[in-house]
Amino acid sequence: MLGVVLGLALVGLAATEPGIYRDALHGFQLAYPAGAVVQWSGVPLRIDLPVSPGTTLREKFLWVEVNRTPPAPGAEEVVVQGRAFYLEAGVEGAAGSVYEYWRYYTALPDGEWLVLTCVLHSVNPAMLDSPPPEFDRQRELDSFLALLASVSTFPPGAGPGDVAQ
Repeated sequence: MLGVVLGLALVGLAATEPGIYRDALHGFQLAYPAGAVVQWSGVPLRIDLPVSPGTTLREKFLWVEVNRTPPAPGAEEVVVQGRAFYLEAGVEGAAGSVYEYWRYYTALPDGEWLVLTCVLHSVNPAMLDSPPPEFDRQRELDSFLALLASVSTFPPGAGPGDVAQ
């Protein structure tokens, strides 16, 4: 059974089953897996996602925002489950850490943009005497694509029983 969160969430508790974050104000919802931890409620929202222990991957999270700023010109169009997203990606480093991000934009019914930033935070193995195995980047990226595939939109203000598109 999927739990539904209506724009609010229990902060800092790991989901014991898959859940749905639904934002009626902006007209969207998305599903998150069991083991996810909602760190903030409302929008912006951060959802920490489960990682495989014992690798260079330290954390994986999804940052959810809504804004009026469209994607940068030249953003790559990516279609997931028939929905167009516009992708901007990058890598940043900090004190032995590597932060890779993929920022996906998709239009909402009210003219705003849903911005989903997927982040992988890993340790630079060259910084460790005995580095753990590298994480499976493709597997982690596939888990982000599953989150994108779960996004649906509906008219802002719609009730929980309304069908999402």
